[in-house]
Amino acid sequence: MKKLKTIAIQIPKVPVRDRTNKPGPSGPFFVYFKYVIFYFILIFSSCSTLTGLSNTNNPVYCGTRSVVKSKPNTMTYKAFLYLDLPFSFILDTFFLPVTIPWYYLNRDPNQYFFDAIEEGNFRLVKKSLEKGLSPEVRNEKNWPSLLLAAKHGNIPITNLLLQEGAAINTRSMFGETAIRIAVEYGKYEIIKFLIQHKANVNIQDNSYTSPLYRAVELQNEKIALFLLQNGANYKGRQGYHGSILMIASMNGLNTVIEHVLKQGEDINSRNIYKDTPLLLASIGNANMKTLELLLKKGALPDERGQYGGSALMTLSRRGLERQVKLLLAYKADPNIQDYQGNTALMQAAKNGHIEVTRILLQHKANVKLQNQDGKTAMDYATENQQLEIMNLLKEISFEI
Repeated sequence: MKKLKTIAIQIPKVPVRDRTNKPGPSGPFFVYFKYVIFYFILIFSSCSTLTGLSNTNNPVYCGTRSVVKSKPNTMTYKAFLYLDLPFSFILDTFFLPVTIPWYYLNRDPNQYFFDAIEEGNFRLVKKSLEKGLSPEVRNEKNWPSLLLAAKHGNIPITNLLLQEGAAINTRSMFGETAIRIAVEYGKYEIIKFLIQHKANVNIQDNSYTSPLYRAVELQNEKIALFLLQNGANYKGRQGYHGSILMIASMNGLNTVIEHVLKQGEDINSRNIYKDTPLLLASIGNANMKTLELLLKKGALPDERGQYGGSALMTLSRRGLERQVKLLLAYKADPNIQDYQGNTALMQAAKNGHIEVTRILLQHKANVKLQNQDGKTAMDYATENQQLEIMNLLKEISFEI
């Protein structure tokens, strides 16, 4: 047999890329960076999960549940929800050995009782009280249980707490009572129930806000009138704006205004900021019916506030034509100057309100008056390039 010749084929060596020393996407920096990012996300998500436990009652998928429970409306949160939900679910499951013991070691031992009140679980609330839990127990916000029941308008649970010895006028750390909380959340029936059980309707919180003041501030006329009919005090300093008449005028609650005026409240009274009801009405809703009611009842149209401004100046600055006409019909002076020398005409010209400017000029507003800076209405119209107002003021100037 013939021997086969072996042919040695020399294969060229392919240069091996040095993956340790050369920079690039496959270098050591990229490899380690991937792990750093992964562990950072893992630790961050676990910390987020642990933090979320204090805001939810679900000891398992707490981070995921807290996102779902928030029911976000904005696109940002919706995107976060759909992107984060599967990831959070997996990580929450992975960290169960940590999160569940952490939850049970750090939870409020009475949290189940507060949860039962919020959920309206009468049976569990009663069972807890029968086991010796105090009806005066407070949650993490330092709210007594009665305030929590009032917040949710639950009359059976509220009645049960009172029967077990809860003080009807018990207060939170901010001085809020059960009635005050019920007003905040618009729970009319629970307010009636509390008043029937001799709750004090005049206790103010730490910011001098009474239940009545807060009801008027929230423009809840039904609750405000009910409180007035049941002994709520409308006199004296209350809240930020000073009195019930003040805040009612500001928010346009005409029935409340009429009620307190019938009781003898001074329609031209002032708060600590020297505002009158009419001034606050012009600052607030500027309701036509409210302004007309106050003027008919004797409100002085030219009363000036802390900085010398009148109601007419405020309404002119806001460009409210009908309201300006109303005050001028009640003989408001269009040429009153505040402590800086500004007039209603200057305010209208400065803010580009052509119709208000025309109305003021028809009522003899003086175009030549100057403020402390030596400026007239024409100067302000020129500065702000209000061409129509400039032409209107020129016409009047030529006539003068």
